[in-house]
Amino acid sequence: MKSNSGTPHKVKDLLGNFPIRVILIGTSLLLLPAAIAAAVSHQPTHGWWMDLLLIVYNLTSTVVIFTTAAWLKKQDQRLSMAWLFIGISMFSYTLGDSIWAFLEMVLKIYPFPSIADFFYLAFYPLFLVGVVLFPGDPPRGRDRIKVTLDILIISITVGLYLWHFILAPIVSEAIRGITPELLLSLAYPLFDLFILAVVILILTLSHPGVRSSSKYILLAASLVTILADSLYVSVELNTGFLTGRWVDVIYASSYILFGLSALSQRWSKANEKNHDTWFSRYNRFPSLLHSRPHRRFFHPLGRTGIHQYRI
Repeated sequence: MKSNSGTPHKVKDLLGNFPIRVILIGTSLLLLPAAIAAAVSHQPTHGWWMDLLLIVYNLTSTVVIFTTAAWLKKQDQRLSMAWLFIGISMFSYTLGDSIWAFLEMVLKIYPFPSIADFFYLAFYPLFLVGVVLFPGDPPRGRDRIKVTLDILIISITVGLYLWHFILAPIVSEAIRGITPELLLSLAYPLFDLFILAVVILILTLSHPGVRSSSKYILLAASLVTILADSLYVSVELNTGFLTGRWVDVIYASSYILFGLSALSQRWSKANEKNHDTWFSRYNRFPSLLHSRPHRRFFHPLGRTGIHQYRI
């Protein structure tokens, strides 16, 4: 019996109270940009659909994060401030997508490099501030050594990947001459590597009030963003970036993951609030619940751990 029920319990512990249906909805949202990418591969003139879709997805995730920060304000000021900065960073990225689409669709200008890159790059320090603001306890003793080794291993692995596919070609091009395109192409992977190291450090700490599923989804969103940036820079250096390709699908998935991370945090806090409300109502009637006619009814609740009373 234990072997049959072990896996579901592990999945439940990882996701907490985050509903599976929301994850399924987030996955299904990727079908639309994937369909557009498949269509654009046959008719490149339809790439503007992807520009609009990315703005909608990014703006939706930004609104979700802002509402989560506002909802948390009365419960945890620091946690609310953390999500507020993450929301501001996503809004900055939304502005970058909007400027990119305007330059590409309206002015018919290739938007790299452009003012859009300023808002794209502003995402990184704002997101970094938000992650650092997460309340947490620093590791001690052996845990500190373990966390340091984990950060070094992951950072070196990702750094070697970025060097082989992104940084080395940029350096070889820089020997011929430094251009704004090369500097911007170098800035994205360097910011990505720094953000990854800090995110891993912060998420390995103990965070009271921060749901584990929310942290894992936030880490996944960061990794997907790094993957999308790497592919974008690689394509830009080799053939030139075309809107509507599969790289945009990866960007769309990162936007969805950021929104799901905020939803996970809000869902867990809402369940804790409802749980505490139920307890407060429960404690108002101790004599009624401890009376003999109700003992048989409430006794199974005690066995399942719903309350701590021994009836």
